Order: sequence, then C-alpha cells, then structure tokens
Amino acid sequence: MKFSLVIGSILIILCSAYYFTDWKIKHRAKRQISFLKHNPKKNDIILCGDSHIEFFDLNLLKNKNAYNFGISGEKTRGLISRIDNIMHMESRNIICLTGINDFLAGKSNKTILDNFENLISKIIKNQTNHSITFLSIYPIATDKIKKSDIVEINNYIKHQCLKNDFNFIDVHEHLTDINGVLNKKYTSDGIHLNKKGQTKVADIINAYTTNFFQSLDYGFSLFNDTSNLNQFAPKLNSISKKPLTSLHHRFDVLYYAILT
Repeated sequence: MKFSLVIGSILIILCSAYYFTDWKIKHRAKRQISFLKHNPKKNDIILCGDSHIEFFDLNLLKNKNAYNFGISGEKTRGLISRIDNIMHMESRNIICLTGINDFLAGKSNKTILDNFENLISKIIKNQTNHSITFLSIYPIATDKIKKSDIVEINNYIKHQCLKNDFNFIDVHEHLTDINGVLNKKYTSDGIHLNKKGQTKVADIINAYTTNFFQSLDYGFSLFNDTSNLNQFAPKLNSISKKPLTSLHHRFDVLYYAILT
C-alpha cells in the first residue's frame, strides 16, 4: 500500500513537472509569435523581460507608443537568445528587466553575472544608436533568496550601465520596506507587483524617460548648464564620479535631483 502511494506521488510530481515545463515552452512560443505582429517605430519603446514585464500595464506609462515583449518565466538566458531580434527592429528605445527567475531557479550569483555579461555583450554588438535602459531587479518578500544577492547583481548591472553609457533605473530601492524586502503594499504574492506596485514603477519610469523636460524652461536650462547640474551631483555617489559630459549621465543627475 505504502509502495503504491509512493509510486503514485512520484507519477503526480513527474506529470506536474512535465505539464509546467510544457506550458512554459508553449507559452514562450505563443508570446514570440505574437511579437511578430508588432512593428515598433523608431521612437517607440520596447519593454522586454520576464513576468514583471509581461503582466505590466502599459497604460500606466505616459508614452503610449510602448510594446510589451515580456515572457513569463523567462530567465536571463532566455532574453539573451532573443535580444538580437529585438534590437534588429526599428525601435531604438529598449527597456530590459530580467534576473529574478534565475534566483528562483537556484542559479548562483556567478552564473547570473556571467549571463548578464553575455547579455550586455550581445547588446553592445548589435547597438546602432539605441537607447538601452536596464531596470534593477525587483526585491521579493521570501526567504528563498538573500537580499544581498539581489543587491550584488543590481550593483553589477548599474556598473555595466555606467561603463557602457546605458541607462539604469533603480526601482528596487523604491519598492522595499524598512527590512529591505518587497513592501507588502506593493504585492499580493511576495514576488509579483500588484496595481499599486506597478503604478509606483510606472511613475519612476515616466519621471526618468520624459518628463521633467516637458517644462523646457526649467529642464533645458539645467540640462545645458553644467554648473547647475553639478550642484546636484553630490547626491549621486557613483554618477558624480564621472564627468557630466554624457547625455545619459545628465539625465541621471536631473532624475535624482528632482526625485529627491
């Protein structure tokens, strides 16, 4: 009797694993086929990544010319495999968010770092006047993953963005509670964002991508005057170490100066 129960349990686990894996394969294929129907133009935005992107409500963005190329369950290697196709589209504005599923799958920090290195190398290889933006990996409210591991990977992404003149938006720090984990008010399952969490992220992206500069008198007076920019630089330990000659780094300074 016990033997039969054990065998039955094993079969249920194997069938469940097969179904879940089969679902992921079919879902990924379905999503990638759906992307072929889209034709983003030069100034449109493509958001690519995992379920944080797929389930993100694009209506929260001020820029309505945005396309959702997210795939639930995708790890960094998945994005590596399709970033070429994304960058060969007409759009020159790409926002990437990936990494949390690697942690959930038990990948080591070294493996995740290696994958990000490969991803960034592919982006650099395909870059032709693209504006590349990485969102920091979101925090989660679970003991399965060390907070310090996510912070380590985010610091690496940030460093690579500064090094390669990509944009980096740190949403992680805006989503955590006093304990450094995903704030409960922003999630219903400890991993994915609820409406309030998505709105918080959208507000940060909107602020960064557009549009302090709708107020041209203020925005461009700061933007064109390095002496004005420098007064905000002390707020940015990492960014202020680099001369404010780069377009992206001036955006970084303005973003943080106004947000803080």
